[in-house]
Amino acid sequence: GNVPPHITIAAFHAESEEQAKQIFRNASSRTVSGKVYWVTVGSFLPNVIYIAPVLNEYLYGLSEIYNKEISLYKEIESDKRYQPLGWFPHTTLAKRLAADQLCKGFEIMQKQFGPFEGQAVKVGLSKTNPYKDIEIITKINDLEYEIYRFYDIEALKLLNNKFNFTNDITIYKYQE
Repeated sequence: GNVPPHITIAAFHAESEEQAKQIFRNASSRTVSGKVYWVTVGSFLPNVIYIAPVLNEYLYGLSEIYNKEISLYKEIESDKRYQPLGWFPHTTLAKRLAADQLCKGFEIMQKQFGPFEGQAVKVGLSKTNPYKDIEIITKINDLEYEIYRFYDIEALKLLNNKFNFTNDITIYKYQE
């Protein structure tokens, strides 16, 4: 399925979906809402365009919470690319782009993008390849937040598709 825009804060391989849910629930019970500041546009060459936030205390704290929970399970393999201080938070806007599409994406972003702030309002557990939401918590820190509170990038049109950026901020991924 289509992967919604998000920031991956941890990734791991679990024995089962139930084990992944337990890890997620334990960590998400300590998750709070916080501010995220997207400040730049970038690319993972040759074919990905993303926007990236500042790695602030809030995002670092999320990384610590989830990775510490994963580390309690010795049989679980954590993805090293998402470890605290070894991780590059980003929100992928489009991937598998041809060179001309990547250039067009940057042209659009040059005209449309400006730094913006968002409020993290939910945390989710998803499975990759193919993408599937497993569990989503929209009530964090005992406060109920509206969903879809973030900035929209209305004009990013690549492959004749409209890419809208909403507030799917933290997705916690696992693979069996």
